[in-house]
Amino acid sequence: MNEVTIIEANEIHSKGHPKELFYLAASYGLYIFAYIGVNVLIVLYGIDQLHLKTSAAYLLYAAYNALIFTLPLAGGYVSDKFGYKNSTILGIIISLIGFFLICFHYATLFYLGIALFIVGYGVTTPSFLCLVGLMYAKEDKRRDSGYTIFYLLFNLGSITATVSLGSVVEIFNYSTAFALTDLALFISLVIVFFTNKKLTIYSKKRAVQQSKLSKSKSLSILILMLLILAVIIMPLLIYPILNEVLLWILVVGVCIWIIAYSNKLSNQFSKTKLRAFLILTVISGFFWSLYMLEASLMTIFAEFNVNRNIFGITIHPATFFGLDPFGVVVFGLILSWLWHYLSDRGRNPSLPTKFTLALISMGLGYIVFAIGTGAANFNLNHLVNPFWIVFGYAFLTLGEMLLSPIGFAMVGRLSPEGKDGVLMGVWTLFIGFGAVLSGYLANFTNIKDNVTSSIITNPIYMKYFFYLGVFSILLGLMLSLFIPKIKNLLHLHHSISSSIPPKH
Repeated sequence: MNEVTIIEANEIHSKGHPKELFYLAASYGLYIFAYIGVNVLIVLYGIDQLHLKTSAAYLLYAAYNALIFTLPLAGGYVSDKFGYKNSTILGIIISLIGFFLICFHYATLFYLGIALFIVGYGVTTPSFLCLVGLMYAKEDKRRDSGYTIFYLLFNLGSITATVSLGSVVEIFNYSTAFALTDLALFISLVIVFFTNKKLTIYSKKRAVQQSKLSKSKSLSILILMLLILAVIIMPLLIYPILNEVLLWILVVGVCIWIIAYSNKLSNQFSKTKLRAFLILTVISGFFWSLYMLEASLMTIFAEFNVNRNIFGITIHPATFFGLDPFGVVVFGLILSWLWHYLSDRGRNPSLPTKFTLALISMGLGYIVFAIGTGAANFNLNHLVNPFWIVFGYAFLTLGEMLLSPIGFAMVGRLSPEGKDGVLMGVWTLFIGFGAVLSGYLANFTNIKDNVTSSIITNPIYMKYFFYLGVFSILLGLMLSLFIPKIKNLLHLHHSISSSIPPKH
């Protein structure tokens, strides 16, 4: 049986982070390499290999990401029930099988393989994220910086995928690129297998079952996942409209469930924290709808409207998405230090404040894209200078780092005992909801497949980016008006500030 060290909450270390944090980040980084590999290639693969129209490829991308981030809702339940360590291993194995299938150029195997990966992701992701949270007490001031470190480290996998796989496709083919993602999953499995042998967990109440699952239970879970795959996931990929309807129903149902569950809680403090979690999570869905455009619409925009010839080298359009994970690492290092520095001085911004800044930063990024697209009209080739893309992505990525790792940390802080996995699934569900909304947003440009001239499409994109930027900034400003009320709902002066020194 694997050894688990349980430490009570009053034994909180004030310096450093558990070494297992870095091993888990390495394993999850390789897993994310596989996810991002499909994420940046799926639109182009849909057009080149599945012969889809651009609008249909956008919807396939939206369906893929919606399901990727919806399945953790069920996966969180599996993780809570059967143990996070066991679930990480089971999920990676299922994903490994799925990516083996997509190496073959058959539409049926592609959809089947993607569906298997989605099932594996649904189990693996909440398990990884909860394992990170279990290494810190709820009131540990290292918690935000720990999740930020984890977030920036696993994004090294994103950088590697976006920088390398587009070139692999151009030099070799899609099969070779997908084979590399399968290799990454195998290495991820090896790392997490050895890392999970020993973990340090705070508080007996938060310790999860770490014993190995019996063969019958493992087989039952696997059969359940395959049933979900066969009955639901493949049709939802092939017919995205079914996925959209189901997700809308699921989102509404989850919101109703959280409200009903919070009403049953006898502890008023837990009740208000759960409601605050719901408010911030719903708002995050709109943020993710704008973020998800990076690997779909922005890939097509980069292919036809951006000058991709840099120092005599033609950059693959999917490579531009690599600016996001690169920015994650840069801003992650800065913000991880900043949150720790401000926490020590009692000045760490509240959760709603960080969410507000994230929305404003996202909006500024799209305003930059609009300005850059307008400036392209003064170029002889009417192509956008890549500098504007880099500058815009900097704002988008800053917004991501202000919201995403803080959101993960928020789950463990605001969730009732024993509900970490389920609420982590709810958080990722709204990322999936954002993916569905991004499918609508991407098709709002209404650009026909045979219209690729930047002279014609630049004015359309410029207006489109401007509207997106204004929407995000206004949403952020509206949220800022409610910061005091949300802070009161969170009882931040008790739940967060009590763990840090007061101002002097």
